[in-house]
Amino acid sequence: MKQLFLSLLIFHFSCGNNERPEEDFEEPETYSNDSVCDQMFHLLYLSKLDHFDKSWYIPTSLEESFVELDKMINDPLKSWIRCIDDGAFSARVHLSLGMHLRNNWGLWLGSPLHQSFRKMGLRHPDDMSGVILDSYQRRLKGEDIRLQEQIDSYTTFWNQQKPDKDGNINMSQPSLQDYQ
Repeated sequence: MKQLFLSLLIFHFSCGNNERPEEDFEEPETYSNDSVCDQMFHLLYLSKLDHFDKSWYIPTSLEESFVELDKMINDPLKSWIRCIDDGAFSARVHLSLGMHLRNNWGLWLGSPLHQSFRKMGLRHPDDMSGVILDSYQRRLKGEDIRLQEQIDSYTTFWNQQKPDKDGNINMSQPSLQDYQ
């Protein structure tokens, strides 16, 4: 069944456009041989279908963001998003699609979408784009998006951060000493 699926994907996308779009995903350096999802992404990469379309419309709610993402992401990529583990999509696209959402959907500048997330308790645009992408992946999989659970996770993280003497929170990666 896996071989049939992969063969169909190769056949279906072998006539694709040879020009790589400006916004694409990075192909990982290694793949696990037994992962159908990794093989699927590799075929999408080789077929030049590993990109998203740009969107200049700024959604005003999480629901509207799903509609806009549906327009931006092609069907083969949606299949890959359904295939990978929960949370892997947002981690994988944090610096591509995630950055596009933060910069172009006004998550830094106080757009209605930004304000909506602020009312929910989210403060940082990285957290907002993470919630959008994780929720979108769960929705594609037909799962509950568990919005409150996501918000609670980010809120707990930020509440545990210790401000420095000037009241600023260090947003760098934790050191090994933090885990001892």
